[in-house]
Amino acid sequence: MTVVLNFQKKDIPALEKALAGLEGLKANSVHEHARFRDKKNVVVVYTSGKTVIQGTEPEKTKTWLLEKMGLAEELVLGFDEVGRGEHTGPFVVCGVLGDTNKLREVRDSKKTRSVTEKFETVSRNSLSFGVFSFNAEFLDYLRKKGYTMNEIEEKAIDKMIELFHELGEKPRTVVDGNQLKLKNKNIEFIPRADDLEPVVGSASIVAGFLREKSGDGAERKTWKKKGQ
Repeated sequence: MTVVLNFQKKDIPALEKALAGLEGLKANSVHEHARFRDKKNVVVVYTSGKTVIQGTEPEKTKTWLLEKMGLAEELVLGFDEVGRGEHTGPFVVCGVLGDTNKLREVRDSKKTRSVTEKFETVSRNSLSFGVFSFNAEFLDYLRKKGYTMNEIEEKAIDKMIELFHELGEKPRTVVDGNQLKLKNKNIEFIPRADDLEPVVGSASIVAGFLREKSGDGAERKTWKKKGQ
């Protein structure tokens, strides 16, 4: 059995400190920063920060490790989209509200073997998620009215942020990718955030799951090339 925890390079010293009491093993590749073993599992910390726990009881070691690191609750509102550059099917924009530490098993949907399984993890461990799904026909309609894909995404994200703020929640907000023109200015735009920030990765999972399950394979007649 395997559990993958999504950490960053800056978290490696804290990981090493928490794992210091375990038996140290020799790294198997240049991509491994360190390798440890407890009674039931092997814990591998990669140079990227990603941490893999393999063995018979990985969930117990995961719980122990997170408690040992003493990570404080961090409420994040994370956004990602799926289907921007495709010439068929829907364009899905998702926002997830959740605690980073409860979603560390989640990363970018493109690097996930079972999107359905991780969708269940996000659904179980997040506080809320909101989704705008624009099918091919409606995308064509909006494009003919002059909207770009960026503008469509911006409007979807702005509406979701507005709702969460009206409900009294103003957490740290992170959007995957480069700068967008959003009404709210207290936003972090992070390239590859879907692989670096667990809550943004969770938004990628939800968006990917709903696009996959939509059954919409219609052609976007206004599609030209990725990014337009």
